Amino acid sequence: SSYGRMSLRVWFAIAAFALMLHARGAAAAPPAEPPTDPPLPSGEKRPVPDYDGRGDEPTRPGDVLLWIPRIVLSPLYLVSEYVVRRPLGWAVSEAEKNQVPQKLVDLFTFGPENNIAVVPTGLVDFGFRPSVGVYFRWNDFLARDNKLRARAATGGVDWWLFTLADRVEVAPDQELGLRAEYSIRPDWVFHGLGPESGEDEARFKMRKAEVGFRYDAELWRSSAASSFVGVRDVSFDPSTGAFDDPTVGREIARGRYPAPPGLDDGYTVFVQGLSLELDTRPRTRSLVDRGECERAAHEFVRRRVAVLAQAVVDQCDQCRVDVDLHVRRHACGVLLQPDLFHGVRFRELARILPEGGARADQGIR
Repeated sequence: SSYGRMSLRVWFAIAAFALMLHARGAAAAPPAEPPTDPPLPSGEKRPVPDYDGRGDEPTRPGDVLLWIPRIVLSPLYLVSEYVVRRPLGWAVSEAEKNQVPQKLVDLFTFGPENNIAVVPTGLVDFGFRPSVGVYFRWNDFLARDNKLRARAATGGVDWWLFTLADRVEVAPDQELGLRAEYSIRPDWVFHGLGPESGEDEARFKMRKAEVGFRYDAELWRSSAASSFVGVRDVSFDPSTGAFDDPTVGREIARGRYPAPPGLDDGYTVFVQGLSLELDTRPRTRSLVDRGECERAAHEFVRRRVAVLAQAVVDQCDQCRVDVDLHVRRHACGVLLQPDLFHGVRFRELARILPEGGARADQGIR
């Protein structure tokens, strides 16, 4: 019928239009081109394209001159990089990987709560004899919070050091201790006294024995107080030295300087001191996040002031005293500087005045 022929023509028209659209889309799509750059070998980087078309920067005279200090300093870089940093980094990484620190702790500590330890020690001080020894500690020795410490070291048949300390916590944050020390060594250095000292050094032998009591208290925040009292006996041998350096006795015989006070007969002194430290910083027990090094420095200063107080008592006939007040950040301190040079025994001069500036003890080590 006419209606059926018309429907057939419509379907033929739709099919022809669909085929025409498909052919046009196929002709418009460009064929896929194969990649022109071959794949790079493993580990190799593709060069950076020159996007702006200006090429590489030209070599300037300054770039050439920079190679002079680079070549001159290259040995320092090679040593720091390949002798220090990389081997040290490798050693630390391997030690952590294999738990070496914990193994060392287990090796040198024992007891029911690992409260006893025996540790080998060594000290290398340039200009002096190196020494080796052993350190011993025993926490909760005779009672709870009783700490025993001992150390023995030697730097040869005529170089010995022995220390023994026993501390007990008598109250929270308060300790009372007993300490004894005996040392003998022939490598002490003397350059002279005050302006008469020079660069040439001479050696002497000294024997020291000291015993005393000490009290330490931790106060508000990081403030602290400490006091000590003891007896020190010292004797010298100016004719004995170390290495190939001349001895003090030889330099005195040559007339380089007179014999220091107390050199021939030695001395025995009663020492005592009191130290008060005001520090507003919060107290912390961490070695990393808060200044254990600063605490050690403060302790060093406190000892200096304590020995200074002893010198003031021993030399009370001297009348002139200089007072120096210094304040840094949250800590303050007072330094007394008496004029005590002429009556103070040899080796005690180094314990009176602070570091730096013109000092009568600047030739003593």
